[in-house]
Amino acid sequence: MKRPLSAGSSVHSISKEDPRMAQRPKSSQVSHLTGIQIDRGNDIPLYWQFYLELKRLLLTGAIQTGDALPSARSLAREFSCSRHTVATAFEYLQAEGLLSSSQGVGTFVVDTGTKPVAAAATSVARQPITISRFAQRLAEKQTGRDEQDPLQTFGIPDAGSFPFGQWTKAYANVWRDPSPALRTRIDHQGFVELRQSICKLLHRTRGITASPENVLITSGTTQSLYLLVQLLLEPGAQVVIEDPGRPKVEALLRASEIAVHAWPVDQEGLQLQKLEPPNNAIKAVIVTPSHHYPTGASLSLQRRLTLLDWAHRNNNWIFEDDYDGEILADGKPVAPLYSLGQSDRVVYMGTFSKSIHPQLRLGYIVARPDLIRELIKVRYYIDYFPSTHLQPVLANFIDDGSLERHLRKMRRLYRDRQNAFIGELRRQDPGFFLLSEFAPTLFLPLHFAAGADFVDDTVVAGQVRAASIPCFGLSSFYTSTPPDEGLIVGTSRLEAGDASTNVALILRAMAKAQSDCRRQVFT
Repeated sequence: MKRPLSAGSSVHSISKEDPRMAQRPKSSQVSHLTGIQIDRGNDIPLYWQFYLELKRLLLTGAIQTGDALPSARSLAREFSCSRHTVATAFEYLQAEGLLSSSQGVGTFVVDTGTKPVAAAATSVARQPITISRFAQRLAEKQTGRDEQDPLQTFGIPDAGSFPFGQWTKAYANVWRDPSPALRTRIDHQGFVELRQSICKLLHRTRGITASPENVLITSGTTQSLYLLVQLLLEPGAQVVIEDPGRPKVEALLRASEIAVHAWPVDQEGLQLQKLEPPNNAIKAVIVTPSHHYPTGASLSLQRRLTLLDWAHRNNNWIFEDDYDGEILADGKPVAPLYSLGQSDRVVYMGTFSKSIHPQLRLGYIVARPDLIRELIKVRYYIDYFPSTHLQPVLANFIDDGSLERHLRKMRRLYRDRQNAFIGELRRQDPGFFLLSEFAPTLFLPLHFAAGADFVDDTVVAGQVRAASIPCFGLSSFYTSTPPDEGLIVGTSRLEAGDASTNVALILRAMAKAQSDCRRQVFT
């Protein structure tokens, strides 16, 4: 027997006489019908609010199978809206099989044969989520660095110095009156004009000779590396990475069941002794040869030639990450591996995250055309194709010279800021730090001197960040090599005029950490 819902029904959880109603804001209204709440100040249309509220009550069991709903007319009167508004919500619920309506009889809740969601949710909530082995391996390698915190992302450029006026002009040039072809265009390899612009830019700034068919546009180096791993490496494949290096690289490889060999880095870059005699077990080497991340060392010419020869003779791969190639500030940049010949076994990965900003989410791969075609096939099932909205804008920004003008300005700015910081450190430092000879453009590695070995660099880095200075502990970037303790300071965003104050804050944090450590040792 169907039971009508009326003001006296026990189904009602809230009524207009309920004292809790007086606490609700006037813009929110509650119905006799088990607590429907409609907010007229909300941007959501009224009919959709009715639909969502009724559906919630139906699925949670607050309104039970067989219950008769008030008429659309009576609900409309109660909420001072049109009958059509409520009727539209009823029609959506009928189309989903949750309500049935018969003219002259009424609207009733249908038996769907499922348990109310609320009852099921209580038991489900007690069960932990079982994540895949891939996700577990990623979680195991988390460094604790919050990359949404600008003070923990030390290697990003100074966005405040970006020429937004020129970027806006480039955007308007493209999208003020786009052609029909541009409005509907899709290119799985990336906007061809941008690929052409990248080829010209790389030839001018990095000595790389490539054509658009050699270039694949990606959303950044992380996606570039993921695509390469999925395409070229089987589970169990042996891959060499730098130690210290990017924690994200190691995590991605281990999650993909790749056997990781973390080889140490010295002043000449990645140590390659284990490749001599030729090591056929290693299938790929991931390297930052121009500026090792994060120490800044450049791979020596002899090691470059050794690495190229190994890859060529064994048909193995070199994944070259040139993360800050366009903004190298210390004199004439070292040529990339890709530009030294025998490039059929080298995959060059570039990004605009350092020259423009990570928010742009645009990077690229440069490689032999047949490899690019295979990467497009793999990416089709992962990301389909990159967003094309900003690609023509970036192409315009490169072609009219705006990017290179910006880079010239930023190279000087970053060099001046880093030099000012180094100058103050040399003047004030009582002997806590050893300066790196190969500082990258955007950040400065500071190794702890021998007397500070017992200080926890992650603790010091946290105290430095508390003073609003971008900083992170160097030891967090090591995989298996005994870690060096030190700090990585994001000098790119520290004004040269504030160098004295910033250095003093860092030294104060260092002194406090050293004092705390000594107190713990002697107590």
